[in-house]
Amino acid sequence: MRRNVAVAVALLAALVPMLTPSPAVRAQNSPSQLSVLLAVGWNNIAYAGPTRPVGQALAQIAGRYESVWMWEPQAQRWLGVNPLAPPIAADFAELRQNQAYWIRMTQPGELTMTVPPAQPGITLNAGWNNFMYQGAERAIAEALDNAGAAGRVDTVWRWDAARQRWNGFMHAAPAASDFTTLAPFRPYFMYLAAGPQVLLAAPVAAPVVSASPAPSRTPTATAAPGPGVAASATPSATPKPQTCYSFTSYQPQIAEVNRAQNRAGHGLLLSDADFKIADLETQVDGNGQRVTPFVPPTLLKAIAWIESGWRQASFATARGSFGSTVVSTSCAYGLMQILTGMDIDAAPTPKQQRIGADYVANIAAGAQLLGIKWNLGPDTLPVVLPRNPRAVEDWYFAVWAYHCFGDVCQALGIHNNPEDPALKWPRPAYNSPEQLASAAQLGYADYPYQELVYGVLANPPKVNGAALWTALPAQLPPRGAVGFPEPHGFLQPSYTLDATPPDAQ
Repeated sequence: MRRNVAVAVALLAALVPMLTPSPAVRAQNSPSQLSVLLAVGWNNIAYAGPTRPVGQALAQIAGRYESVWMWEPQAQRWLGVNPLAPPIAADFAELRQNQAYWIRMTQPGELTMTVPPAQPGITLNAGWNNFMYQGAERAIAEALDNAGAAGRVDTVWRWDAARQRWNGFMHAAPAASDFTTLAPFRPYFMYLAAGPQVLLAAPVAAPVVSASPAPSRTPTATAAPGPGVAASATPSATPKPQTCYSFTSYQPQIAEVNRAQNRAGHGLLLSDADFKIADLETQVDGNGQRVTPFVPPTLLKAIAWIESGWRQASFATARGSFGSTVVSTSCAYGLMQILTGMDIDAAPTPKQQRIGADYVANIAAGAQLLGIKWNLGPDTLPVVLPRNPRAVEDWYFAVWAYHCFGDVCQALGIHNNPEDPALKWPRPAYNSPEQLASAAQLGYADYPYQELVYGVLANPPKVNGAALWTALPAQLPPRGAVGFPEPHGFLQPSYTLDATPPDAQ
């Protein structure tokens, strides 16, 4: 679930990316010349050339890209340029030296830059920053601590253009991170907690950039919210990089996802025994009184939004067409980011094939998994009383465990306990107007996973101006009800019912 770590982020007010080595950067004959290989799809590049008008700076790739974006850290917002639109419609007119940019490529390309000898320093502001690192390669903690950012950075992200997905570094769990050093002339994305500006001083001399392998020309996996795209999931904690099996999937339309989630919640999506939701335990002690399976459909929709933004295939895959299945660096697959049971050896089993390649089976597997988490109480998980599966509040611990719970979270450095002092308090509901207005101070990484889900449950995301579902303003447990560091069950006397019928449109 949120298998790439708590991303990098709420693409703030509605956006925020997640990362891995960006397009390959290689030295030319002179160390003052850099070449960036650009893959089809999104590319996050460090522009090290002289400040020039956009068209001039990108003349080598003219006709191969459809838009250019930059993150403005002062206002915590995206600015964009469409090369086909009139200049007056552009948010900026030039590429600035030592600025990170996002370029969406329609064809592969290569951008060569001549690096001026003068290297201005990089200023980082409180909030999200997409920046170019220009010093010698060094450990992330060392590079940032020496610059005065000690204690203000939990996670650093890099975008992998070849695979169209994020990789992350977690300060609390370096062994579980995808990378551990900052490399010269590479772009990074990170959140800097409140405090003064931080200056990454320019190196004494321009660093020599080591050659790195070129990325695959065809992206092989995963979507990441990019510039101009409403945020869905932001990266969660991920284990060390591994090779994930590559599936091809149909990218469902919004209406198709909505219908499938409604039927899945009522256990009617698939009749196969492989995807059956077990009867749900309702006794407080877990000793009987099971009821017909029901997972609140709107809760499934909220989880799917946080996990993938309702995408089964990669971000670059248009709805209604086929593309590479979304897969996290920990090999969680598809719209519901299914990890459980997806260890694939030489070839996938029939069930794994369906989960990896079919959004319908992926949604059914997500509903089945949430039912399994419900039935883990009270032996493995605490329970919310009165333990009514029709009440969205009573799924609180099952939603928590859908991402990770207990020792698993601790090993990955994930803060999913709402009373963890590492999380800011008080905090408004995630995705609420109050949170969006304060996104520079309260972003995705400041919330435990279940609050992300319940936040969008009550404050539905919008697509083309329309909310994806009817808001269900569930009541979160009051401060002190859950307990820290050991969470325990609690009574939730008021609750919210999900009355969505299975065939609702």
